Amino acid sequence: MKVKANRDRKKGGSSSFRLLIFFSILLLLFCSCSKKNKAKGHILSTVNGQEITIEQFKVELKRAQTPYSGKFPNDPISSLQIKTAFLSQLIERALVEQEAAKRGIKIEEEELKQALSQIRTDYPDQTSFENSLLEKGLTMQIVADQIRHGIIVDKLVSLVIIPKIAVSDDEIKRFYESHPERYTAPEGIRLSQIVTRNEEQALKALSELTDGANFAEEAKKYSIAPEAVRGGDLGWMGIGQLPTELEQVAFTLAEGGTSGIIRTEFGYHILRLTGRRTVGKTPFETVKDSIKDEIREIKMDQAWSEFVQGLKAAANISINQAALATIP
Repeated sequence: MKVKANRDRKKGGSSSFRLLIFFSILLLLFCSCSKKNKAKGHILSTVNGQEITIEQFKVELKRAQTPYSGKFPNDPISSLQIKTAFLSQLIERALVEQEAAKRGIKIEEEELKQALSQIRTDYPDQTSFENSLLEKGLTMQIVADQIRHGIIVDKLVSLVIIPKIAVSDDEIKRFYESHPERYTAPEGIRLSQIVTRNEEQALKALSELTDGANFAEEAKKYSIAPEAVRGGDLGWMGIGQLPTELEQVAFTLAEGGTSGIIRTEFGYHILRLTGRRTVGKTPFETVKDSIKDEIREIKMDQAWSEFVQGLKAAANISINQAALATIP
């Protein structure tokens, strides 16, 4: 399970992002395991006294299959492996919620409402949202339970994981130096262009440029291309990213140089080379912050996994293996 830092809970951005990621995983892997919905029947597992019944497991396993639009493998060995892994997820979920309760973590209704509202923003209207749930075999109650669990995880991570995570400058530097392939910038050029519908306009723009007119202003004045609002700036371009007619000219220009008129299927182009970079390493300072975030995330994932395994090791868990093997 991916665990991301909640850097600014008051702003809510990181927390919402983590909830959305957790919600999407839950839709595919597992679902609500609340005591309120506990079905009657034989016991499949107990987790510190909390029961998971065979009937409850069947219902949740069937619900988990819905996003795949199919059934699990018929092969007995593969089927048992999947059921065992699924039960393990339910056990972990129960352990996490038990630990949160021990630590006094509570969920306010307003938090739940805000999280639901955030998820609904991915859909054009309420009907689309509800139809999406139906297609996945979900209900609003199931979604609410999933989101509630996501908030619990978020709070538990903030309480027991984040305070222990630190990333030193030495770690960042070692990561940078041990992954040279990731921080090697390819050859590239930075271009601006003016594109006109006809040659007459292109000639007029080129004449004014020759007389010293500002390229960005000319682009805004004459260009029909969408980047005209940015003064014609196309940004950094690599080999193979431009139409052949333009690439053949663009890479031969000197920095600050302007091309003649080039005709393509899109119109009449005038290019200006505003920057050039050769093959080489991306400067460390440019990527330092992103590397720090990546290392931090890796450490948080590892710490969370160890935390959950610790809960498992200390828990009183029993599993009816015979019953699990016979569940279709």
